[in-house]
Amino acid sequence: PYGGMQRRGVISIQEFFTANTGFEKAPADEDLDSWLMIPEAGISQTENGMIFLDNYGGFTRIREEFAALPSDLRIKRLAGRIFAFSQSGGYNYPRMIKRGDEASAQLCAYEAYKDAANAAFLLAGVFPPYFKWLPRALSELEMFPGFARKLEALILNDNSAENAADKLELIGGIGELLCDKAAEMFHIDRFDGTPDRLQHTAFALNGLVSDNSLRNSDILSAL
Repeated sequence: PYGGMQRRGVISIQEFFTANTGFEKAPADEDLDSWLMIPEAGISQTENGMIFLDNYGGFTRIREEFAALPSDLRIKRLAGRIFAFSQSGGYNYPRMIKRGDEASAQLCAYEAYKDAANAAFLLAGVFPPYFKWLPRALSELEMFPGFARKLEALILNDNSAENAADKLELIGGIGELLCDKAAEMFHIDRFDGTPDRLQHTAFALNGLVSDNSLRNSDILSAL
């Protein structure tokens, strides 16, 4: 296909991983700059599909190494996604509704969908696929039953007064769920009843990043 891997016949293990990730093998855990260059969907691509034969174990080993995202990067990305959701869904969507700008409100809803979906994948420890397969993959996350349908309401419904009110309530519920899961998994403060709970949760997660450079970088820098 145009833009995809141009090949015929057999390719090497190195060619396969390079085509999907940009690297022949997974970088060292401490090489966060290299990890930041690898698209999450590319790693997802290497994880999909059954291995029929790997006598030497080389393919399986490299696949498993790419799947082991460094903990610091996972936490940083989760912090970034939760913070981004607080902006796209918690701040910008209601602002556009108040202005009566339904088109911009829908763009905010799309962004909120992507931010919440990617946060869910990070919490589940699963790499998200390319965007066109995101809804299907989201529906298969065992940690988040019914989550895909909730998110779809953000992008499938228009922004009439009635639907906008429902979306605002839905955004609030999604935010609560993400914060609850993050607090449970990473043992941070729940910030129950706190204004801007999403942002408090995001910055608490960011504080768990052990690498000084990554922790002190912009909270959205790993997205």
